[in-house]
Amino acid sequence: MSFLKSLFSRSKSQKCPPSIDDPVVKVRPVGLSTSLLGKLPPELLLHIATQLSVPHAALFSICCKQLQLLIGDRYLAQLATRVPPRDTWDFLNLMAVDRLDQIVCYHCQKPHCVKNAECYCPVKWTGFSVPVPKCVAAQIRWHSYDKSMDALLGPRFSTPVFQMVIKLSLHGLDYTHLLGLLSTTRVTKIPRSFVTDWVAQRQSECRLIQGTMVHRLQEVYLSAPRSACSFRKLRVIICKHLSFRTDQVSISVEQKLMRYSGTVVWKVRRDFLLSGTSSGVLRCEHCWTDFRYDFKMYSGKRLAMFYTRWSDLGSGPDSRQWIAKLEGLPGRDKLLKERQDTLCDVFEHGRKYRIDDMLSKRKNRKELFKIQEEHMVEQANRLAESMRERALDYAELSIEV
Repeated sequence: MSFLKSLFSRSKSQKCPPSIDDPVVKVRPVGLSTSLLGKLPPELLLHIATQLSVPHAALFSICCKQLQLLIGDRYLAQLATRVPPRDTWDFLNLMAVDRLDQIVCYHCQKPHCVKNAECYCPVKWTGFSVPVPKCVAAQIRWHSYDKSMDALLGPRFSTPVFQMVIKLSLHGLDYTHLLGLLSTTRVTKIPRSFVTDWVAQRQSECRLIQGTMVHRLQEVYLSAPRSACSFRKLRVIICKHLSFRTDQVSISVEQKLMRYSGTVVWKVRRDFLLSGTSSGVLRCEHCWTDFRYDFKMYSGKRLAMFYTRWSDLGSGPDSRQWIAKLEGLPGRDKLLKERQDTLCDVFEHGRKYRIDDMLSKRKNRKELFKIQEEHMVEQANRLAESMRERALDYAELSIEV
C-alpha cells in the first residue's frame, strides 16, 4: 500500500478525520456482504483477479478490506515496479472517475485538486525561485526547449487545467472560470531587429465544443507607414507541419515536414496591392488546424495583416488531435478532410467572423498606431547610435594606421 500512499501524497484531503463516536463509522458495512461477489468462494475471486489487466486488478484489490486481505498488494507492487507508466496512468484514471474534485495529471501522474487550478498555470510561476509542481516544471522546460510551444498554445495554456475542464464538462459542472485561465488577453509583440518594420498584438480564446477543446489564436501585424517592403523577416509557426514566411518577393505558407519540405500551400506577391487580399480558410493536411490570412489598409498607408488560427486539441492530452498538434505526428482522418464545416464555423457557431476584430474599435487602432510610432522612433535612435559607434571605431582604426 506504500505505492498507493505515494500517489496521493500531494492530494491529502483537508477534512477532519471522523470521530470514533460517529455512528456512520460504527455501522460501516462489510463490502462483500453487500455484493453478489460475497457469495463466491475465495478461490474464484482470486481467479477473477488473474483474468483482469494489472490496473483493473489493482483497483479490484482495494475495493474493500476483505478483498485487500485476500488478494494482497501483488498488483500494486507490479504498478510500482513497471517501467511503462501507462498502467499507472490507467489505474489512476479508474480511481478518479467518481472524484469530481480531482484529475490525474498527464505529466506527473498524480491527482490534482480542481480548486487549486491556478497553481498549475506556468505563467503564475515565472520568476519564482521556490520549488514548482513537477507538471508545471515539465511544461516550463517544454516551452524553453521547444520555442514553437508559445506560438502553438501560448504562455498561459496549462495541460492540468485542460484536463480539469474536460472532467467538469463530463459531469455537467461549470468550467467557465477555468477557460479564463487558458485564454490570453491582448499582448503586444515588438521585434528587436533593426530591419523589421512591424509591431504585433495577439490574443487567444478557448472554448469547449462537443466535448473537445477548440483554441482560437488572433494576431494582427501592422507595418510602418508607406513601407516599401512590408513585414520584413517575419516568421510565424502555424503548426508542427506549416510555417508562414516572407521574403523580398512574396509572402507564402510552406510545409515543414521532411518529405514535403518547401511545398507551397499558399503564396501571394508582395506589393501595395495586398490590401483586400485574403487566403480564405486553409487547412493543414496532417493535424486539426484551420487558419487564414487577411490584409487591410488603414490611414497613413499602414498595411495590417490579420492572422487567425483555429486548433482542435481533442478531449485530453492522450487524444489523437493533441498528439498530432503538439508532437507533429500525422493523424488527420481522410473523412475529416472532406467535411464541409470548418473549425471557424464550429467555433463561431455559424456567425460571420470579422477578420479585423482586433482593430474594429477605434481605441485599439489608436493604441497599436501609437506603439508603431514609438517603435519607429526607438528603431531610428538605435540605428543612429549604431552608426555613431561604427564611425568612432573607424576613426580609432584610422589613427592607429
